[in-house]
Amino acid sequence: MPDINRAIKFESQRRDILERLLFILNFNGDHTFLLTDLDTNIELQTKILDLLPEIRKYYSVSGCKWIQPTSIRPYSGIIRYILRQHHLTLYSTEIAIPLEPLHEHKYKKVPKYKIV
Repeated sequence: MPDINRAIKFESQRRDILERLLFILNFNGDHTFLLTDLDTNIELQTKILDLLPEIRKYYSVSGCKWIQPTSIRPYSGIIRYILRQHHLTLYSTEIAIPLEPLHEHKYKKVPKYKIV
């Protein structure tokens, strides 16, 4: 449950962080992204992690596990947390992408996320 005072007090700052996060994730133009794209694109990860000081300032993150240094994908936790705080939903579906152009019949299943 979000801290009501913080949510009201910093409403415009929190909205700004959400908009910047959505702008970062909207690199496909349709509010969808593949987890593999996010895992391989260090620049996107850095942009998301650069929001962390402001997230700590304007959100209540004391009990969040993704903020700990042992987290495997902290950028994924940031995305889920911010979207949840603003009552947005992150839908996940699995899609199959070809492993290599030479192997037409070999596919890898990867999660595709859509922000609604």
